[in-house]
Amino acid sequence: MQIKRYLDDKAVAKGDKLFNSQGEAFEFVDFEGSQLTAISSANLTVLKAPADLGCYVLHKNRTELGLAKEHLRSYWDN
Repeated sequence: MQIKRYLDDKAVAKGDKLFNSQGEAFEFVDFEGSQLTAISSANLTVLKAPADLGCYVLHKNRTELGLAKEHLRSYWDN
């Protein structure tokens, strides 16, 4: 999976600063399940939805190339 920012469409890496709609800064730590783990400016570890921090999750195999490979595999499986 890849996490990208809404604003500039750049990939998010560990340690990057993310901001919520109130302007609070969070440091990205990890992505688990459907939640982002981040450290707030008050040094608290929080779990947030990607949309709460201006991000979205991109499944790597859901790109056009990945979908084409998936379609080809399903063709040969049938």
